[in-house]
Amino acid sequence: MPFKENHIWVADIGEASVKIIQAKRKSDDTLEIVRTFRKKSLTKDAFFSAPRKEDFEVLADCLTDYRRGDQITILLKDPAVIIEPFMIKAVSEQSLEDIVYWKMKKLSAETQKKWHYDYVAGQRLEVFEQLGLEERHFDVVGIYAEKELIKTCQKLFKAGDYRVTKIIPQFLGLGKILEKQGIKNALLVDLGSSQVTIYQYYEGVLRHQAKLAIDPSRSHEENLANISNSIENQIRLYQDKRERERSQLYLIGGGALNPGVRNYFMDHEKWELADLCQLIKEDLWNHQDLAQESVSLFFTAMAGLLV
Repeated sequence: MPFKENHIWVADIGEASVKIIQAKRKSDDTLEIVRTFRKKSLTKDAFFSAPRKEDFEVLADCLTDYRRGDQITILLKDPAVIIEPFMIKAVSEQSLEDIVYWKMKKLSAETQKKWHYDYVAGQRLEVFEQLGLEERHFDVVGIYAEKELIKTCQKLFKAGDYRVTKIIPQFLGLGKILEKQGIKNALLVDLGSSQVTIYQYYEGVLRHQAKLAIDPSRSHEENLANISNSIENQIRLYQDKRERERSQLYLIGGGALNPGVRNYFMDHEKWELADLCQLIKEDLWNHQDLAQESVSLFFTAMAGLLV
């Protein structure tokens, strides 16, 4: 019987659809994308409420090639996970953990038993040349997820005998891909069907996240202008004064494919949009058949393959 390679599956649970990527790791350590799936009928409601019979069937249709030993990663954002980036001066590992958990417990008004807490941290050295000083800081991202929602999400996979290997917040993969490609200062704008999430990264670490609702009563151009103003605010408020270069701006998500979106940012707002395809160079992925539109749509899932 021929040997069956273990595959890696990533499910990106979006507002309007679920995107699933099937990939395998090659001998040169690159990831080859085998297939991509986008299921509009399988929305986040199927994961965070009571799944229906048809939801199980749609998921089974995507995972027909699943074998025991394959890895499945689920990417989460609202409502299942909430993140809070902040910065503190460098301390011992134990003190860092104590500070992080204290801050996170203050953030949640819910009973502590309902939430699962975790964090990621990256150390950063700041040099003040004129003063002859240097300081070490931790860029920290607190993560807390509602346990019941996580269980419901897992239930959909367990019913089909699919073993979930990881459940992670979306921002982790996005930061990893920026870090691997040496992108120092970046803004990723995830355009969903009813919400826009703006992620600001520095050296692969999430500095700030902003959320913006898309107002259905406003015109398409008014909503885009609101998004552009919010991006400007992120740079003004959260970009370090010593980081003078303008952040590279990437548009991701299904909303980035809507007519006129890219032209609005480039022509009307004079933004220089970075090429998303440059982030998925061949040293990471084998993706000859992946169209540019698919890159925008599946970018978050592709980034999740790296975590």
